[in-house]
Amino acid sequence: MSKSLNEGDIFYVIFNGKYIFGKILMDISQRMTERVNPMKTFWDCYLVGIYNGIYDKPILTEKEFVIPSIYTQKKQFYLKNDQKTEWYFYKNEPIDYKKDINFPECITIVGSRKIYFHCGEVQLPTKLTKEDFLGEYDIQRNIHFWYQTVTNSALHYGSRNDLVDFTIQSSLEKEDLRFAEKQRQEVYKQIGEDFNISYYELALKHGFDLGRHYKNDNR
Repeated sequence: MSKSLNEGDIFYVIFNGKYIFGKILMDISQRMTERVNPMKTFWDCYLVGIYNGIYDKPILTEKEFVIPSIYTQKKQFYLKNDQKTEWYFYKNEPIDYKKDINFPECITIVGSRKIYFHCGEVQLPTKLTKEDFLGEYDIQRNIHFWYQTVTNSALHYGSRNDLVDFTIQSSLEKEDLRFAEKQRQEVYKQIGEDFNISYYELALKHGFDLGRHYKNDNR
């Protein structure tokens, strides 16, 4: 088994005899080498996509993600105690950053009052009020420190609630606008963007060329 996970690596975990696959989309501290806002909160994280499908054998047949991306703490994959996430390398498929990279979308307060849309390096002001933020737009960024919460979400959104451990609380509707369609449509209307735009195009439009983080790659 590989000793570490790298960008493009597809891996699986075993839960109740079932196989759940993920892919390392970005090793944030290795890729975004300057620890600056708004990404410094996620410095010690992997950006992981979770494939659709719960498998009886370690054979991946789906190409689509049930969770397009989620932040998970990197060190949980390498702990030397019973809290370690047991993972198994499957294969590597190189990342095309213009197509493959996307980030969770959330709402955040910048400063003391202004409420912003946040996605990767992009932060855009909204017209949301504090009351909105404390109500149905309480959709805040989150890091999954325990991969079991990611597994639970994969089971839930993969329509396998029969396997979900309901003692573990995790609701992507409260941390990612992509799972809260009504709120997402309103926020995108407020920021004046098409919610079908790719992250690469959105970031480039607002002055963040994702390609600058890949300029030394031979790809």
